Amino acid sequence: MAMARKNLSGVASVEFVIVLPLLLLFLAAVGEFGNAFIRYNTLSKAVQNGARFAVTEVYGTANSYQIADPQQIRNVVIYGNNLGVGDPLFEDMTVDVTYNPDDDTDKYVVVTANYPYTPLLDALLGNVMSDVTLRSSSLMRVRP
Repeated sequence: MAMARKNLSGVASVEFVIVLPLLLLFLAAVGEFGNAFIRYNTLSKAVQNGARFAVTEVYGTANSYQIADPQQIRNVVIYGNNLGVGDPLFEDMTVDVTYNPDDDTDKYVVVTANYPYTPLLDALLGNVMSDVTLRSSSLMRVRP
């Protein structure tokens, strides 16, 4: 009986060495997915705030066909305020505001943002996710 235990004394450490890289890879993948998910949620909330600003911050207008200044809408999405001061939420983010007040069928403003996602573990993964772009859009009704 003692002879059988002596032969198996290093099996657990060998199994640990074999499984450790897989566990670390799984842990890194979970962390990377969590980071991307948080950034997407932040981007989505910023776009929603921009669309809300577009339809609610229209002072001194006589009709409901106007939206806020598109540059101020972009500033709300990028900086979190309409003045465009402070640090941007994300570097290299592009924002597009679409609304045509002359078209009778177009009753909506669409705010869209694109953000080229850079993974935390980009060097370790070897640029596997280098071409991932997070995109979010928000649609808000402008007029009846």
